Amino acid sequence: MIARNLSSEMKRAIVGGTIGTVIEWYDFAAYGFLAAILGKVFFPSQNPTVSLLASFATFGVAFFMRPIGGILFGSLGDRFGRRSAFTWSIILMSCLTFLIGCLPTYASIGIAAPALLVLLRLLQALCAGGELTGAYTFVGEFASTKRRGYESSWTEAGAISGFLLGSLCAFVLSATLSQSELVAWGWRIPFWCAAPLGAVGVYLRMRMGESPAFEVMKEKGLIVSAPIGEAVRYSRIPLFQAFGIAIYQNVGIYIILTYMPTYFTTQLHFSPMQSMLSSVISMALAILFMPIAGAWSDRFGRRRVLGWSCGIALVLTYPLFLLMSQHNFGLALLAHVATSILVGIFLGPIPATMAELFPTNIRYGGMSLAYNISVAVFGGFAPFIATYLIASTKNPLSPSYYVIGSAVLTLITLASMAETSRTPLKENANAVPPMQLGMYEGMSSVEEGSE
Repeated sequence: MIARNLSSEMKRAIVGGTIGTVIEWYDFAAYGFLAAILGKVFFPSQNPTVSLLASFATFGVAFFMRPIGGILFGSLGDRFGRRSAFTWSIILMSCLTFLIGCLPTYASIGIAAPALLVLLRLLQALCAGGELTGAYTFVGEFASTKRRGYESSWTEAGAISGFLLGSLCAFVLSATLSQSELVAWGWRIPFWCAAPLGAVGVYLRMRMGESPAFEVMKEKGLIVSAPIGEAVRYSRIPLFQAFGIAIYQNVGIYIILTYMPTYFTTQLHFSPMQSMLSSVISMALAILFMPIAGAWSDRFGRRRVLGWSCGIALVLTYPLFLLMSQHNFGLALLAHVATSILVGIFLGPIPATMAELFPTNIRYGGMSLAYNISVAVFGGFAPFIATYLIASTKNPLSPSYYVIGSAVLTLITLASMAETSRTPLKENANAVPPMQLGMYEGMSSVEEGSE
């Protein structure tokens, strides 16, 4: 439920802007939670680890299409409007997700089945490339300057709600169907549910207005014909910064939220019901902390709140993974909840932080390019890397090293950034000096003023 203290216009912007990300992350959750089942259906092998690795590899390979999708939809959004790019992405993405549920299995048509799965995942990732960053852009441009962190945080909360919806769907399936029924036909249901979700999303998006910042930019004649080129030319440092702060974001999401149910069953040997229960509780609490952290970032500054989350994760991730491995479900649940809350605190200020890095006329495209390259490099293959690390090192705690490493890289990035909370959004790429000279000037005064 969207907070009552938001204006009706802000609520419409959040719902309309976020509905596509709900479908996007719902699909990722469904695929992640059903990875073991999909491994058996599309990549049968005598070795369950091989099947699981193949399933996660398919999950990861698709992410290399996301930067291309980000360039495509980001350019469309910066040139012709956020709403038109939004609407096409949700139509295509929901149709492709539905088609995955219709695929024949390996037992039916052999190698063509996994080939078709890979093709649909690639096309799906292409469409998803501009979805989340489009929501960041759209909602961030509606948000007020003083409350942008809080108001924009609902975008991320909505996206992770898609994760929660996917996990709840998998939880219900695990509770009501046997393993043989899941393998035979039950795995199709979550993907089929994308069709009605997509229809609702298209309806909501067709009723949305354009973002006020884009309309102002259009009136002033600031629209550029090649927004990606302008971003590379004038906003190189923001591109690198957006890439860097997205590292912990993506590793946290795809290890702590997507991979963890598989980790609970394959490594910690808890039942599917227990793993799903842990995921549902952990995600719900992570979502709860996102608007809280967004509000904190309005008061204390984006860098501080993001830095707190990364710093605590750097110290506590390994002990929390160690706590998970004590063969006690209560302790494992507690550790999972703690890691998820840390990720949730980081995610809260991210939409506003990303939007504030770029000028309006290249915001959608620049953000999409940087974020999706970071997703492709660090996020999409995170479950595969975690599974591979455990298989190669024989150490079930090894995924924690990947999370810790991502926190270090993001902390380094945060150290290079100026504080942007409570500042107006930039309008024109040409107004940003190419080398961001003086980016640190006024940092202290801005931070002090935000307290």
